Formats: sequence, structure tokens, C-alpha cells
Amino acid sequence: MKTKIIVPIMPKNKTELVALLKQATESQADWIEFRADFYQEVTSLEWATVVSKKPIIFTYRTLSQGGNGTLPTNELFTVLKKAIEVFPIVDIELTFQEDLLKELLDLAKDNGTQTILSLHDFEQTPSEEEILASFVKMENLGSDIAKIAVFPQAEEDVLRMISASQNYHKRPTAKPIISISMGDFGKITRLATYLTHSIATFASITTSSAQGQIPLLLTKEVLLALEGEG
Repeated sequence: MKTKIIVPIMPKNKTELVALLKQATESQADWIEFRADFYQEVTSLEWATVVSKKPIIFTYRTLSQGGNGTLPTNELFTVLKKAIEVFPIVDIELTFQEDLLKELLDLAKDNGTQTILSLHDFEQTPSEEEILASFVKMENLGSDIAKIAVFPQAEEDVLRMISASQNYHKRPTAKPIISISMGDFGKITRLATYLTHSIATFASITTSSAQGQIPLLLTKEVLLALEGEG
């Protein structure tokens, strides 16, 4: 199976983090997303000592991008710098202050940490030109993976997201992408990832972190049927 399955965990404290990491590590997921925007004492950096046999993606999703995070820019910068030191993959929002964003990307490169540049729209699906432009911007900034998640209001919005992802993938310099249409309309993009050329999809173990996420075991079953074992 080619597509990686990512399961998000949303712990509020160190005890929950350890317990949820254990559950996710023992699951059939490939990667684990640690949603640090739900962590109550995230600036204490106490989370930096956790380990897992599976790759952990550190994500602090801000309120403006559909998350729970309200840290001031300078504090978030400190948190992300620490995350880059200890985790193999770190999600950084494309909307982050540009000079600090570039500094984080350089730090990640020096540290051998993979970066996901991400952009979310929980209200609509932008035009195909806007989606393509965002993917290209992420590529030009030097992200390892480019992620865009949008919210469709109708079936044609899903088709537009698929088309934009396919056209971006045709670029000789295209980066690996994660392309998602959220909600019920967009569920097909979470399963038929070959349509968008996404390298990974998100699935839930217990609590989902976004509308339209499908349970892990069902996601695995469908992906196996579509992609096979190889």
C-alpha cells in the first residue's frame, strides 16, 4: 500500500500524550500527528521528551487555520524551533510570519527534519488557480511536503480540488502533496488518494481532528482494496 495513513492525537497534558501515543503506535497507522494546539502547557516544552516507534508529525494548528491554537507569534516560533529539534516531521502553516517561516525551514533543513507546509480553508474551495499558486509557493519556499485542505460546498468543488492537485503533480519540480477536501462531499479524496496524488491521508482512531475523517480500520481496508499490498 503506497498511501501513508496518519492518525491525529489531541492530548491535553503529558499523561494523555503518553497514553494516546501508545494507542496510536500499536494501531495500523503509519504516522502519528501530535496536535499540540490542544496541549494545555505547550510552552513548557515538556512534550519534547516523548518517543514513538512510528514517525511523529508535530502540528500546532492555529485558530485562523481551523485549530485550537492561540499562542502569540513569538511563543509559537519558540515551540516550533524545539519541535524541529526533536521530531522527524513538523507542520508549519503557510500563513506564519514569512521571515520566521523561512528561518524555521532553514533550521529544519540543517537539522534533517522534514517539513509540511500547510494551508486550510474551512469555509470554501478556492479557484483552481489559487490552489495551484499555493502549492507552487510551498514548493518555492522549500517544503518537503505541501498540504492543502479545503471545504467543498458542492460536488464540483471536490472535482476542482482533484483537478488542481493533478495539474500540480504534472510539474517537473512538484513536491509530494497531501490534498484534502473536507466534510462529507470530500470523503473520496481521503480514500482514492491516487486521484489527487496524495502521499498520505488522515484517519481517526477515536476522535477526528477534521470533518470527514474516516475511521482508521475502514480507511486501511479501502486503501488496500484500491492500492493492494505493494
